[in-house]
Amino acid sequence: MLIHDYGRDDVWSLWPARRERLVLWSQRRGPFLGAGFRVRVIHCWWTFESAERAHDLLVAGFGEAGEELAGRMKRPRLEYQVAIYHRSLLGGARPDEAQAAAGIATG
Repeated sequence: MLIHDYGRDDVWSLWPARRERLVLWSQRRGPFLGAGFRVRVIHCWWTFESAERAHDLLVAGFGEAGEELAGRMKRPRLEYQVAIYHRSLLGGARPDEAQAAAGIATG
């Protein structure tokens, strides 16, 4: 099981350097789905007391990117998506056997 940011949500603009990788990871031929993993996306929310409080926290934590995001907010919450990639072991095989069957190098 692998857990990471899914992207394509309200907060992914806070980390522009990660966008390309997040998109690649979630594509059918990407490193996870292309290796037989399945994905489940958990939709979460960053909820703030008010738009003003959201603005203050986003600017303090993320600078200019936080300022821009706060300016686009329509309500005091932001969507955040978490990806859970998972797959079953093949026929009860040991993890190293399942990785070899899936073409994943073991080290």
